[in-house]
Amino acid sequence: MGRFPPGERPARPPTSTIRHRARVGTPSLRSSRSVLLAIGGVLIFQQLSDETAASTTRTLGDLTGQRLSSVTAVLDELGLDYRPVPEPNDLVAEEFVHRTDPVAGTIVVEGTTIILYYNPTEALQAIPNVAGFTLDEARRQLMTRGFQVSDTTEVSDTAPGLVIRTDPPAGQMVPQDTPLLIIVSGGLDQVSVPATIINDTEAIARETLESDVFGLRVAVQYLPDEVVPAGVVIRSDPPRTPW
Repeated sequence: MGRFPPGERPARPPTSTIRHRARVGTPSLRSSRSVLLAIGGVLIFQQLSDETAASTTRTLGDLTGQRLSSVTAVLDELGLDYRPVPEPNDLVAEEFVHRTDPVAGTIVVEGTTIILYYNPTEALQAIPNVAGFTLDEARRQLMTRGFQVSDTTEVSDTAPGLVIRTDPPAGQMVPQDTPLLIIVSGGLDQVSVPATIINDTEAIARETLESDVFGLRVAVQYLPDEVVPAGVVIRSDPPRTPW
């Protein structure tokens, strides 16, 4: 005999909650020139839970009224990106930060770039030699000194990812608001992953990376966050590199 009276059926068990799981895969390549990107992928923030939100968000403190080099050291320690912008201001000392964007008190997430407006010095500055540095190291060295930087890659027998030179070159005396171009080795024949995919939607990033220009396959991992909009690219893996 069954355990239930005639005509009755056991209650349907409650529908289980579907949880997103990170999908990890090794993307294949369409071109042998992309070998350095073999383990590459795109990490997408997805709003799943607030369990790890504390580790990826923080409230920006007041960085004004401090020397630029001190401010950049603090942001390096916090793992936040920054970009110095020279903006003359007679009310503060030279090389001191007088405003930021976003402002103090703003909740910022990993990958947010803090714009530091500082009062530039009138004295000429020597461009430091960053040849042989990684791009991130070179950017920090130059931006800590107040320079605005951009980067490009070129074919070179220098190890991929290392700085070849700057333009203007190292040692030249220039005003502090001079923009500097960092030239990075892309190896003998490599494919670049564009920095523009950061903050793109998953669909746009996929379209870019899978286009005929780059010819890459994209692996996706979803990470939880309660602040970043769902489906927004926050970084690539390997981390941001020039090749």
